[in-house]
Amino acid sequence: MSSTKPPHAKTTGLTSLGCYAAVLGNCDGGPLSREHYISEKLLKRFPKTFTTEGLSWTDGPRNVSPSALTAKVLCERHNSALSPLDNMIGDLYDVLAAAHAGRDVGTHVFIGADLERWAIKVLLGLIVSGNFFGKDGQQTPVPERYVRILFGEEELPEGCGFFYIGDPVEGLDADLLDVAINRYPPNHPEAGSIFGITIRLPSFQFVTTVTCRLQVDKQRLYYRPRGFQLGEPERGRVGLIWRPPVPNIGLVLKMPPISSKQEGA
Repeated sequence: MSSTKPPHAKTTGLTSLGCYAAVLGNCDGGPLSREHYISEKLLKRFPKTFTTEGLSWTDGPRNVSPSALTAKVLCERHNSALSPLDNMIGDLYDVLAAAHAGRDVGTHVFIGADLERWAIKVLLGLIVSGNFFGKDGQQTPVPERYVRILFGEEELPEGCGFFYIGDPVEGLDADLLDVAINRYPPNHPEAGSIFGITIRLPSFQFVTTVTCRLQVDKQRLYYRPRGFQLGEPERGRVGLIWRPPVPNIGLVLKMPPISSKQEGA
């Protein structure tokens, strides 16, 4: 698992006003830095301007640049600590996009816990910045457990984390990037509370849960699989490393077939 703890073993004992990780008492004490809550390395894979919709400040599709998807929500010390996650998602996207375009990509291995924590980073950034819930979202308290997991101070609860989704997700049908925050249903004791996030990248979709164990027999959910094949016929393979290993998932998942148009790309 890549380290997301700020450098140096000793905590600073400082807080930076407005940093959502201030609860850890390990800020640099300085002003906030500009955070790409959907990683800059990933956003650079898109055109200089791209279409976004569904955010609190848009009333429909809008063309924006990567700088529009930033917010001052972390101090420089905590922002820099998340760089390994940003690098990982950029590399994974490159592999997925190449296979989606019909190219053979070989075998690539990623650390599963990094993918889980990257999803939590996106979740927290979207909430604290107000992009999902408007100005009131900026006042939404971030559970300390989420922050401690993101920065490597605590493990995810047993049975929570990454679930590969084997069936299409209603409303998430783009080929590039879709994000949806998951809430408990109305009949749940914690109705309305957030428990995780669903993310779709090219032909690859997953849920990361923080407080909820999902039923794996619904919607073809696979908990922390060892890997999945890219396309059919196979264009490559992504392996996922989990520590400790999950003993009961010796399966290999296949991504959806690549269309004939993509075959000729």
